[in-house]
Amino acid sequence: MDTTARARRRTGSLLLAVAAVVGGGIVAAPAAVAEPECLGPSYDFDGDRVPDAVVGAPGGSGRAGTVEVRLTGDGEPRTVVLRGPVGFGTAVAQLRSYEQEGDDRFCSQLVVGSPEETVFGMPRAGAVYLYEYDPVAATFVRRERITADSESVLGTPQAGARFGAALASASAPEETIDPKPQLLWVGSPGHDATSAPDSGRVTSFVVGATDTTTRGGEVFDLADLGVRGTAAAGAALGSSLSVRGQVMAAGAPGLRVGGLAGAGGTALWFAPPGDPGGLPPEPGTQHPPVLVHQGLTRVQGEAEAGDRFGAAVHLFPVVGDPQVVDLAVGSPGEDLGGDVDAGMVSIGRVHPGLTQPLLDFRSRHQDSSGAAGTAEDGDRFGSAVSGAFLRGAWRVVVGTPGEDVGTVRDAGMVQALGTWQGWSQDSPAVPGGAETGDLMGATLGADPEIVPGRAPDVGVPGENGGTGAVLTGLLAEGSVVRLDLGAAPGARYGRAIAP
Repeated sequence: MDTTARARRRTGSLLLAVAAVVGGGIVAAPAAVAEPECLGPSYDFDGDRVPDAVVGAPGGSGRAGTVEVRLTGDGEPRTVVLRGPVGFGTAVAQLRSYEQEGDDRFCSQLVVGSPEETVFGMPRAGAVYLYEYDPVAATFVRRERITADSESVLGTPQAGARFGAALASASAPEETIDPKPQLLWVGSPGHDATSAPDSGRVTSFVVGATDTTTRGGEVFDLADLGVRGTAAAGAALGSSLSVRGQVMAAGAPGLRVGGLAGAGGTALWFAPPGDPGGLPPEPGTQHPPVLVHQGLTRVQGEAEAGDRFGAAVHLFPVVGDPQVVDLAVGSPGEDLGGDVDAGMVSIGRVHPGLTQPLLDFRSRHQDSSGAAGTAEDGDRFGSAVSGAFLRGAWRVVVGTPGEDVGTVRDAGMVQALGTWQGWSQDSPAVPGGAETGDLMGATLGADPEIVPGRAPDVGVPGENGGTGAVLTGLLAEGSVVRLDLGAAPGARYGRAIAP
């Protein structure tokens, strides 16, 4: 691996303005110099200290992709639409490139995955786009198009690799003191390793403020965890990503476990203490990666073919201990009794400071205590996972896009585990009405924790025959629920949502 450009940057120090009374007069000290700071939270693109919502509509069947950014505008909201090829908007995220005082516009930049894009004649090789917000032009300006062969990305484009199918970067609350550039993690679930087609790959790198050259590049493969050859074939590592604190989780839902195709797994990589999401550490300073799957002593449940453990992943903060995180992993293909693809979610604690960082993982499904609904064929419970602070505690939010509502097939629903509460579009105060193929809950906002009290938006990408929609405020206590519809038939508006 490339070990260049690993030096960490720390810019500036706090200088206090003081005044001293000397002989009855006042002698002023030098003027105050502010410590480098990002005032707004992640996803605050327009600088009003409120996160802005991002919605991807990747299109398909010849329809171009779009990304919609809903700027809050300090009380004067407006929407900016970015357009790209088919697949543009499959994944969305933010990235910080702040390096020194004056880099405020790089505190939070927009990142868009375009995994269906052709690169050097190779179809579906994939690309990632980086944008900064220009407050004068009141729009987003493209900084860079990044592919698997960009400088320091440490890879080469491959047909079908789908670079950019998943994205993640560490987020931050408002008033972050002494910020530094963060790693961008990119999933390529169709990447081929030696003798292992579609084994997948995760790539990480930093983009600086002074130029757009990527640096500090690393690649992460299943071979890092001892999984090679036919055992890795079809694993699709990088199908889902989540990063928080010192931990990065990457889903490999096609992983073979004990010869069982598609049982699935989730890989965990760790940064050293005190360096969450920053530049890569020097070798030997971090916990080795760990592979999580059903069938392990600490993970409840048996691995079965087609479970797709790792189809969705989400890392939660643990109140009072920033070094520890909770991990939720979706297994939408889990069979429960005679119910095929009913789905399951596994939840456990990850402690990077321990020799064995995995604590016990427990399983939850729709027949579990505290869950809403009943496990049924094709529910696909766990297709999406996120979090919300409800009733005084962090709750795992689960999407069940295959849920039938009455006689309406695949209308979908969302629920917060431990509350007995679930919502469909036929629930009171939820707009839209349940329709066949709505797929409500197929996607969830990936990072609602950046602002206290915020809850994830809910994607309904099948609404109105695949036009798509997003529900806002559904899980936020005391909020009015709003349904925003996409503009183009078949665009799948809501296929990706942030924060």
